[in-house]
Amino acid sequence: MKELPAIFQDGKQTYFADTCEPLKSAADKGDVQLAAWAHALYPGALLPRSYLPAVRSVGVWDAPKNQSWGLDLHCNEGIEFTYLQRGKLAFEVDGKQWLLRKGALTVTRPWQFHRVGAPHIGAGRLIWLILDVGVRRPNQTWRWPEWLVCSQAELQKLTQLLSYNEQPVWQADEELERWFDRLAELVQESDPLESESRLKLAINGLLLAIMEMLEREHIPLDEYLSTTERAVQMFLRALPQHAAADWDMA
Repeated sequence: MKELPAIFQDGKQTYFADTCEPLKSAADKGDVQLAAWAHALYPGALLPRSYLPAVRSVGVWDAPKNQSWGLDLHCNEGIEFTYLQRGKLAFEVDGKQWLLRKGALTVTRPWQFHRVGAPHIGAGRLIWLILDVGVRRPNQTWRWPEWLVCSQAELQKLTQLLSYNEQPVWQADEELERWFDRLAELVQESDPLESESRLKLAINGLLLAIMEMLEREHIPLDEYLSTTERAVQMFLRALPQHAAADWDMA
């Protein structure tokens, strides 16, 4: 049975996880080089449902030139990390815009609306990971995969650092770059069914490196950012700007 995209329900609306159709189309036409492993309808080689189900999508795209497509306002069921290894890339979260440059790290929370491209993707190489933490309704507790090596105290700290801060764009350090490189290497050069342990190791290393980086930054934390009221507020603020968009919403 085909695995369907995850949904999020806030009582009045149902949101579907994005499936990155423009990226799939660009890869099919040869406009970008794509290597990815995926669950549900994400782009890339389809993984068995029992294979690390929390890893919704992991991969790398390489765009040799400016593209004629972009990823319009969308959301994902998991927390998404991206790393721009080369080039420049327009990026938007909650109505705020950035021009990402080489070495940029982005973090978007589960079901947080964001857009990549303005409106199109620029030439560059992007590595990403979408990790499901089990959020399907407002105020649900994040549930990290059992195979993470972090202690419960560390996972609680990581959750707070990721969900209670307003900043989605950071400059990655050398350790983060190494772990993203490792993720890209795995999806480009190995068989997922023979690389489960190595993928787990790379994700553990990446999350620990992100936690350490955020702790060094001494960022202010605000619990209000993860509330239902905040999510609805940001959605309504963004909606007039994207009234013509093809919404993944029912």
